Amino acid sequence: MKESPTSVWTIVTFLIGTLVGTGGLWEWKKIELESQNQEIERAVKTTDLREKENDQYAKILDLTNVYINAVNDYSKAPTPELHNKIAQLKSQLDVIKDNFTTLENKLAQLEGRQPRNIPIDFIPPPPPTNLRAVVH
Repeated sequence: MKESPTSVWTIVTFLIGTLVGTGGLWEWKKIELESQNQEIERAVKTTDLREKENDQYAKILDLTNVYINAVNDYSKAPTPELHNKIAQLKSQLDVIKDNFTTLENKLAQLEGRQPRNIPIDFIPPPPPTNLRAVVH
């Protein structure tokens, strides 16, 4: 049983028509393109969050230095203005640290990992006060 070239072409034409004519091929290409777009968007979001996180980290470092200098100045010559400045800097630091932690959590969720434990507390503890020497 030999098939005629016409029946082979009929079958090939039917298959091509089914794939292209009903949009099966185009739908597959559309899904593939959407997947690639999602990957690109994810990469852009990840990069944007990393840049924001780095900016917040730099702000933490800068503000911590200003805070430490203000505390040192206050220990040398206490004034109400310096006391208010220290309180203001401390609250600003707390807000920026919260922002940094939030950004790290979003980044970890986007990358499908656990948030990293990045140290952001650089303020040294205050010196001890009211110390007494006990001699036996």
